[in-house]
Amino acid sequence: MSSPQVWDDARARIELGAAQLGLSVAWPNEQFQEPAPFSPDGGVANLWIAVSIRGDLSEPYEIEGGIWEETGTVEVHVMLPATAGIRPGLLARKALANLFRGVKEGPVIYRSAIMDPQGGPDEDGNWVPLTLRISYSYQDI
Repeated sequence: MSSPQVWDDARARIELGAAQLGLSVAWPNEQFQEPAPFSPDGGVANLWIAVSIRGDLSEPYEIEGGIWEETGTVEVHVMLPATAGIRPGLLARKALANLFRGVKEGPVIYRSAIMDPQGGPDEDGNWVPLTLRISYSYQDI
């Protein structure tokens, strides 16, 4: 798991994007009611977001300095119903990626984003993830 400061920054960005897109978010270790894959009339696909984050490394930024650098990855999974096509998920994933783009100031810096290929369906066969992996660096003073 990341430092609390990284989690708070990433969560605020994801909450903003989810609100703009009208999507619900499954946060780690919090209750979440998975939506039905499609609207009751079967016409509209219900997308949602699952989030995970990990801190990979924390080491001194400089010799004998009081600054430590943590690196890691924020993983945002746009979940779309199997058989719904891929375009709605691609649009949502790109909009979420843009929230982390160009953040190069402050203690949390987002260095790059990888838009993974579509994953396979979940164990029930209802949902297919489109994953966005955002690399970060955090300087802990």
